[in-house]
Amino acid sequence: MRATLYTDGGCRPRNPGPAGFACVLVMENGDIHKVARHVWRATNNEAEFMALIVGIKMARENHVSYLDIISDSKIVVHLTDGSWQAKHWKMRILRADAQKLLKRYFDERWQIHHVKGHAGNEYNEYADRLCTAVILAGIEERRKKNPWLLKLKG
Repeated sequence: MRATLYTDGGCRPRNPGPAGFACVLVMENGDIHKVARHVWRATNNEAEFMALIVGIKMARENHVSYLDIISDSKIVVHLTDGSWQAKHWKMRILRADAQKLLKRYFDERWQIHHVKGHAGNEYNEYADRLCTAVILAGIEERRKKNPWLLKLKG
């Protein structure tokens, strides 16, 4: 079965900082699966790659045979498709993980595309809203547990 994976990751209020990611998998039969997670500290690029990696695994769990990937992160798209080289060691590791999963699960049956912003797509917007919501929820949870720490750090 064919599916399209929409991914988003980010961090706020600083980079690196409190981060989150979301992925939305839209199956050709109309089913929609989603994952959104908070990560206490990451860069926006690391969070974007986390979304891709978790999304690939989610696609495999849902028996996807051909995967179209849509991301608003140029660095994730170009590192994953091999047109750019990673300079930072963390990005090299994340790129290798994503490429290994794509090769293992989908071989040559995948494509990745860059879109600017949300490109008017409701699923890109949905992934962005989920990502923002988990970042803010994670920040709020930390404030409840240790308000003094977050007041010092912003």
